[in-house]
Amino acid sequence: MALFPSSNLKIAQIANELYGAVVGATTNNAVMADIASVGYDTTVNGYYTYTFGGKSAASVAASMAANMGITATSVGAANVTLA
Repeated sequence: MALFPSSNLKIAQIANELYGAVVGATTNNAVMADIASVGYDTTVNGYYTYTFGGKSAASVAASMAANMGITATSVGAANVTLA
């Protein structure tokens, strides 16, 4: 059986991966309202652009890797490259 993640799960994953944060009920409800208003992709792209629009891909990748606990030691230095 395939797992189709809910918007709540997607929000939690993005908050953790991009911001290193855990989303509470108030923030989750606000994000869900944005999604209901303009759609999931537009919401997430807007948040990303607002926060990371002026940063390099390497900077964003480094931030995401750190937020997810990915280090050269955890996966092997040869497997960690930044754009």
